[in-house]
Amino acid sequence: MRIRFWILLAVSILALITYFIVRRWNKMQVDNGRKNNAVRIKLHVPIIEDNMTQIFAPDSFLANHWKTDDDFPTDDKPLHYLKNITRIDPLNKVEEKDSFRKRLDSKYFCTLYIKSTIINNTRSTREGLLTIEESEGTKRFKLDEERIDSVATRWGLNYLVREKFIVR
Repeated sequence: MRIRFWILLAVSILALITYFIVRRWNKMQVDNGRKNNAVRIKLHVPIIEDNMTQIFAPDSFLANHWKTDDDFPTDDKPLHYLKNITRIDPLNKVEEKDSFRKRLDSKYFCTLYIKSTIINNTRSTREGLLTIEESEGTKRFKLDEERIDSVATRWGLNYLVREKFIVR
């Protein structure tokens, strides 16, 4: 009798945990995929590109992961190669982390990392990090909103620019 109670309790708890994980996973897939790109464009947040495919990781019920086949660009255009989306339901907030690479020359690259926070699908904040690999070493620069706009303008990522800058 006692063993049956503990087995029933364990199975019930496992079923409940599985239910919440599957429910959360389905919500992550539906609410934060490509169909939300219009909101991203409106809020100047990097979109899920056409060449990205969704990858599944152990934490896929908490975050959406998108990746391109290649991590390095083949030409001098920037490549958006990685995106992670984490929904924080109690705060009605979504955190998105994006990585771009741009070729400087045949062996050196710049990497732009942008962390965006979308609040209520009506406003967003961004912070970033620009990493430049050169023959002298690696340089890192923290970026605020204005500097993200400046880099996005220079790289031709116009939908990310909040304020219009004159490139000098």
